[in-house]
Amino acid sequence: MQYLKSILISPILKFKIVRLFAIVTFTTIILPLTLYAGTPSQTPTTDDNWKIDTSGGRFIRMVVNGNVTWGDRLMLAFDKTNCTEAEVLMYFSSYEKTVVSFKDHKILLNFGNAEVSSKILSVYDFLLPHRIATIRVGFIEKDSLLRWEKLKDVISISISKNNPKLLQDAFDMKFNEYSTVGLTKALSKIEKVCEK
Repeated sequence: MQYLKSILISPILKFKIVRLFAIVTFTTIILPLTLYAGTPSQTPTTDDNWKIDTSGGRFIRMVVNGNVTWGDRLMLAFDKTNCTEAEVLMYFSSYEKTVVSFKDHKILLNFGNAEVSSKILSVYDFLLPHRIATIRVGFIEKDSLLRWEKLKDVISISISKNNPKLLQDAFDMKFNEYSTVGLTKALSKIEKVCEK
């Protein structure tokens, strides 16, 4: 009788083991590989790196994925009524649970060559244990944006070492780069939308 029970339980146990193996493989190997695009500046760049989204009501968004962590995006949001400046938002991902406690906190970022005081607007779960923080960097004039592409091929952004240690440790990836290739072309498209 005992032998008969073990035969009936065995397929269920096998299924549970295979399912556990699949979950562990996905979260430890496949998911990190899809989020990591390579070392800085190795990601191929094209003219259409910057995607334009006009479906946001009165806002036009330009978005580019990171070169280091692909899913961490840099977004420039233009108000259609005033396209002379853009609000700069970015996404930083983390596996650390403590990042959730820093919602609405100030954070210092190294943005290009300047240290900029920014704010963590929100933190949400994304394919646990992965979390994404939305950070408001501030506003930038369109003329300054036009100079980015002429000066460098990439914009570097990192979490400053001048932040409190607990805040620094809440982000396991503290650096990303964003391609400026195609930025001028995307800005000219935005001008046409604003003129309408």
